[in-house]
Amino acid sequence: TPKKGVETAIEQLEKERPQSDSRQVAEAINRLKEQVEGQAAGVKGASGKTESLKLIDIYNAEIWHRIQKQWAFSNQLAQGKTNIEAIIIIKIMKNGQIRDIWFEERSGNTFIDDSVFRAIKKSDPLPSLPEAYPRPYYEVGFRFNLSELQKR
Repeated sequence: TPKKGVETAIEQLEKERPQSDSRQVAEAINRLKEQVEGQAAGVKGASGKTESLKLIDIYNAEIWHRIQKQWAFSNQLAQGKTNIEAIIIIKIMKNGQIRDIWFEERSGNTFIDDSVFRAIKKSDPLPSLPEAYPRPYYEVGFRFNLSELQKR
């Protein structure tokens, strides 16, 4: 059942999550748990409409967790700045292979941009897209913020 699949995915993420993992991943897992608990009655979205938990949301949390584990950066190369961020878009094929990578917004620091790009490349391939996903590929963007990396 979808509820069982969600619970299994959450358990797997919790097992893989290192103790030093970012607060953002822990919060995403907690949000997923809350949605699972409210799934029987439906989940109220920001618009006030009842929404069901989508498998793609779980997939997003899982791939973001995997990519974050690959992201490494030396604070010395940031020259003391902590509010630097880059936004990168990736195209994921059904089998999890990353086909395209491009920046929506560069950080302004070549070293950070390179580290973000390398984290994506090291994560290839990602898990396969959910079977129910209707398209042959999935495009998703990630915001890499240096302040988040420093909290881990």
